[in-house]
Amino acid sequence: MLVDDIRDPARFTRSDKILSEFNKFLPDVQVKYTYSFARGGVAIHLNSIQDEEKVLKSLPKEAFGGARVHKPKNDVTMLVKNVSTYISTERVKRILQDKQIGDIIVQR
Repeated sequence: MLVDDIRDPARFTRSDKILSEFNKFLPDVQVKYTYSFARGGVAIHLNSIQDEEKVLKSLPKEAFGGARVHKPKNDVTMLVKNVSTYISTERVKRILQDKQIGDIIVQR
């Protein structure tokens, strides 16, 4: 789950604060882990798809100060660090494709 458009993101920069806010509204849903994003949103990882559906239906508007709660898009951005410059972007792309990651665009 993603929580975006938080009015006061400074309140939710720590995992314990995010979890505390979540548990105020849905204490019966178990959370795997949470973390904040640099631009102010938060991620909440749950144990099942059923839990995700429950959160989408049950989390009230006042949670996280009226923020928007949604499932992430299927698009994934991955940052790969410390790749030697002698390894071409095509080789990196082939390696990721071999892992069956999907459509891949590699940039330096």
